[in-house]
Amino acid sequence: MKYITALSLYSLACLLAIVSLGCGSPPPGQKAENSTVTNTIVETGQPVSELCLNTDNASRAVKSFRYSIRITQLDTTNGRIINTDSEGAGIIPDLYSDNTTRDTEIEGGGFKKTSETVIAFGKEYTRLDDGDWIVSELPPNNFFLAPGASGYLKLSKIVHQLPDGDIKGTTCLHFQGTCNLYQVSSVSDTSSDNSTVLDIWIGKDDLLLRQAEFNSNISRESEQYKRETLITLRQVRNIYDYNSQIVIEPPAIKPQ
Repeated sequence: MKYITALSLYSLACLLAIVSLGCGSPPPGQKAENSTVTNTIVETGQPVSELCLNTDNASRAVKSFRYSIRITQLDTTNGRIINTDSEGAGIIPDLYSDNTTRDTEIEGGGFKKTSETVIAFGKEYTRLDDGDWIVSELPPNNFFLAPGASGYLKLSKIVHQLPDGDIKGTTCLHFQGTCNLYQVSSVSDTSSDNSTVLDIWIGKDDLLLRQAEFNSNISRESEQYKRETLITLRQVRNIYDYNSQIVIEPPAIKPQ
């Protein structure tokens, strides 16, 4: 039986945290493709592909945004709690910044890890523990897209529309679906009982993604503890300050 570590589960959570970034609006001149999405919204009968196309078209007008993400992982076997908080901003298509703090609580203590990344004009800058920065080249044609709702919608085979909600003062359409966390990752583990509930809130007037949340309970037999273990994952991502004035500059690099 394959045992998936806590780090692997954290990586899966991070995958859903960024999935909408990679599935946002296409670059200028490229047509959005949603032909592989064939299901409909249960309550209205609207094709999910149509909703994906509409949200992609809306996000094409986005030039900048800010975001915050909280990922919480609880392992009921050993009581370990990992909270990961990230905040950052993007200026499409070449600038992106991220500050992440990962706080691990375990019985008798814990530890905290902070990271900072800036991506600017084809280069990735990472801050080291001593405060210095290192820089690496990104692959050619690397660009960022506006956070889009379609990345989440495409994960669910069944999509429900729930009553409208309010996210930080914006009236939003609320959609909910389910998926298997491992079906959207490279990790394969058939022994896991996993059902992930996805909730997304889209601005009712502008169709921009405002909040995405997933909750997952993973029940499995642990080879390490020789008994069944339950791990819960929860992620909440908020996107705000669309098209606001944001400044992201490459950090200064000390000469070698």
